[in-house]
Amino acid sequence: GESYEYTSGTPLPTPSGIMGGSYEMERQGGERFDIAIPTFSLDSPAETVRLH
Repeated sequence: GESYEYTSGTPLPTPSGIMGGSYEMERQGGERFDIAIPTFSLDSPAETVRLH
């Protein structure tokens, strides 16, 4: 199979968040298809974790 690598970033106004969704891809012949992106957490490595 083939693979595709994609990197992106975004500023977050909070120390954590979540992201998920899908990408629309297109084959060389023009056929389009969706790839599901499972929801994952975005957590700042600069934040101190506090346990209650």
